[in-house]
Amino acid sequence: MGTAYIILTHTPLYVWVLLVLLLFLGARRLKERRTHLALAALAPASFFVWSVATAALLFFGGDKAAASIAWPLAFLGGALSGPIRTVPRPSHVHGWVFHYAATRLPLTVYLLLWSTRYGLGIWAGFVPAMAGTLGLVALALSAFTAGRTFADFLPLLLIALRAQKKGMFAN
Repeated sequence: MGTAYIILTHTPLYVWVLLVLLLFLGARRLKERRTHLALAALAPASFFVWSVATAALLFFGGDKAAASIAWPLAFLGGALSGPIRTVPRPSHVHGWVFHYAATRLPLTVYLLLWSTRYGLGIWAGFVPAMAGTLGLVALALSAFTAGRTFADFLPLLLIALRAQKKGMFAN
């Protein structure tokens, strides 16, 4: 059996599920559309869970200090990068619905992140002595992306909540 076959067949199922989810979320951003905020929450929620799971693996794998320091710092770094706009901010349509412009950037970023994380996992499998360092890099990438997507999502959530509050007081 070739190395590629062994790598592909020994990849956990959740890695492929995550790839499909990221492809779905990124592909949706390729065209202009209106989206309910609950669906828009999938990306920040997915990246948050992925980063916390990575931190837990690192933490319970014995590198408690690195996981405890790296995750919050990387998440905060991603969250603070939110004001740097690379795509237009979605516009509020009504209630919980927002209008998103078409862009290739999310799909590109999601695939780069997934493939980098996948590559780091493969590298760690071939060089176990580097597993801790590679896990820390993977954690930083995931936590930064989680922070960034959270920072992009939070203002939309606040806008929708304000609109709901105004609607309740108008009645």
